[in-house]
Amino acid sequence: IPQLMMDAIQGNSVILFDLKYPNRKGFYNMIAFWHRLGRQVQLFTPFSEDTLHMPLLASVTDMKTALEVAESIITPPEYQKEVGEHYKSVERHTLASIMLAVANHPVQSKRTFREVLRIAQSTKTELEQWYQRESANNPEIKEAMKGIFDRSPAANADMLRGLISELKIFFNPVLERATTSSPGRNLNLVDVFKRPTLLYVGIEQEHLVDGSGETLIKLINRQVDRVALQESARQGGTLAIHVEKVFDEFNSFGRQGNMMRSTATNRERN
Repeated sequence: IPQLMMDAIQGNSVILFDLKYPNRKGFYNMIAFWHRLGRQVQLFTPFSEDTLHMPLLASVTDMKTALEVAESIITPPEYQKEVGEHYKSVERHTLASIMLAVANHPVQSKRTFREVLRIAQSTKTELEQWYQRESANNPEIKEAMKGIFDRSPAANADMLRGLISELKIFFNPVLERATTSSPGRNLNLVDVFKRPTLLYVGIEQEHLVDGSGETLIKLINRQVDRVALQESARQGGTLAIHVEKVFDEFNSFGRQGNMMRSTATNRERN
């Protein structure tokens, strides 16, 4: 807490992941302190109805970005060979294809992870019909999923069950809304890297007990890192202000993708 107070005084930005929310003591008290100093505060409490929104699929624009998001969800080990690498690759390419199609859905309200889940719950016939429609319109999806239906139906059913398990937290309708774009209510992540800001991410511990919340944290962390890299590039390679990322109860966050690489990259741009 003393460091967060000094950050506010010195004009730094802080991205704070607080797993004790909605406990009004401790880190939550920093919100009022930052306000009193005239610093910007943005709150993302995704299981609250009145939170700002973070559209998690907004960064998916092509197969490359879709695969990056898929890799942040189905996390490969760092600096070592992955067990079952081929099967994990098929799973990531399938998830990336579904996310790419959903992110470009003509109806904006359908651009949600709940829609990704709906497709993952498809029967064999439904998935084949979905693939025929989407691959006809998007050659990247056709290439990414080619050969998937040459596998046994049991293998594909197992893969889809794995995707549902990874994304099951998005069955929560409040979370679905909070992670979907809402003009006028979206977080301004770029501002975090341009002027002193406290970005408070408050997640209730109950959503992490069964491990399902780890996927949400991975996606939030990946979104923040992506904007940080883009903004540092715009600013000439180094951010104009110092930005810190604080994880409360770090062991509760599970395995975060490319954490060592991410830490090193962010440090050199700070």
